[in-house]
Amino acid sequence: MKRQKRFKHLRKRMAETYFLRRGFALLIDFILIGIISIPLYTAFLRLFSIFNPEYKKPKEEIKKIISLKIEDKTLSPVGELLLKNSEKEIEKRIAQMNKKLREKNLTLEERKKLKKEIEENEKRLKKIREIRRKAGSTEQPKQRLKKELISWSKSSKEQLEEFHWIEEILVAYIYFTLFFYFFGQTPGKKILGLKVIKKDGSKLSLWNAFERTHGYAYSMSLLFIGFFQVLWDKRSLTMHDKIAETRVIRIKKIKKKKKMKPKKKVKKDKKV
Repeated sequence: MKRQKRFKHLRKRMAETYFLRRGFALLIDFILIGIISIPLYTAFLRLFSIFNPEYKKPKEEIKKIISLKIEDKTLSPVGELLLKNSEKEIEKRIAQMNKKLREKNLTLEERKKLKKEIEENEKRLKKIREIRRKAGSTEQPKQRLKKELISWSKSSKEQLEEFHWIEEILVAYIYFTLFFYFFGQTPGKKILGLKVIKKDGSKLSLWNAFERTHGYAYSMSLLFIGFFQVLWDKRSLTMHDKIAETRVIRIKKIKKKKKMKPKKKVKKDKKV
């Protein structure tokens, strides 16, 4: 019984503080920040690659992995995998046509046509096998592709960590600060019907908006304890709300009532 009461109390508290709404809104915002960061990250990478060729490595590596051209007498893992799959497909096609060729009800023209197609496919198969023999590696294409993708992801990860400040500081701070200042809500909060205001109900100043954004860093520390604080705080405030002296309110959409069309008066015929 005690557990049920606690659970009911927690559910009520979560509903009162819009805990789940606020969480989902923040998740949407972080996804958008990640999307916005991609072109900026690419621009910074290109800029730095002018001065340091090391930044070009991940781009060159991925090109080698997915390229279909034969370079230095070697095939890329993707190219080799495609050739292997093409080889299997042509082998199946030849087997099907040979099976059809054994049928007795075929005309001479149909037999000639089938034989010609078999010859053409055999030539293609021979070419593919020759390319694979000359340029292919001893490893299986899938294993080779897996290895090269792992090495590429490691080098890319190192660069991402180096430029992580673009997403964490540059984009995130500008995103949250400007949206809070101009609209009082981020796109995530707008979707879920939430708005940030000052304690007295007025609009946030630019400094309040910046303070609230900076407060997220404190709320995220110690396993996001600052966000969960809303569940036991008497005034339903998170750590970043306390820092910026703000609160979150729910904006309910007002349903527009459909205007009833006035009924047309039916004219009664006058009795003569």
